[in-house]
Amino acid sequence: MKIKFLTLLSCVVILFFPKLSRTDELKRNLFVLGVQIGGAECIATLFENFPIKDKPGAFDLIKRNVTWSLDTARAMGNPANGLAQLKSDLSKLTFRGIRQRLMDIIVAEQAAWASMSTQASSLFVLGIHLEGAECIASEVQGFQRQEKPGSLDLITRNVGWIRDEVRLTNLGLNTALVDALRNDIPKAATFLSMYNQLSVIRETWQSELLSQGPF
Repeated sequence: MKIKFLTLLSCVVILFFPKLSRTDELKRNLFVLGVQIGGAECIATLFENFPIKDKPGAFDLIKRNVTWSLDTARAMGNPANGLAQLKSDLSKLTFRGIRQRLMDIIVAEQAAWASMSTQASSLFVLGIHLEGAECIASEVQGFQRQEKPGSLDLITRNVGWIRDEVRLTNLGLNTALVDALRNDIPKAATFLSMYNQLSVIRETWQSELLSQGPF
């Protein structure tokens, strides 16, 4: 499935061809990379209309996730030049500028892993979509559903994308937890409940991927 963003995106895709190592950890790391980059992109999106100086905590979270993403990518043999340059430039950018750079990086990463296998690209995308839902649920967990209908729609949308990604690409992951969440959302599940369920899904899938064999 092609990666989806909160808004339309046009960008130039630059491919890299990573030298792979530790194939027993590759699947887990691809998923984690998507989660880490997706988290940074989500935070940048949530605060894109604010000056950096007004939201220093958000900026620190983005900086942390970019650093984690760079470490994860390099652990897989990917030089991650885009992430490295972004880390160097962070202090010069607005939240909107950071978001745009991250979206460009996401598209480039997806294309690169797709050149290896459909499943590799799908694991990266899966991490993006799951973290998008978890990030939004975390941000609004103190609100009632009726107070944040747009956030509810975004979480519902992402959970559908997550289920489709797993089903369409045969990733070998247990979907029972996702199915349970999809059933709970129309039944007045709270944002806090959604956040907790998404966190469990992420942690469960990380463990499952680590136990799988290579591609």
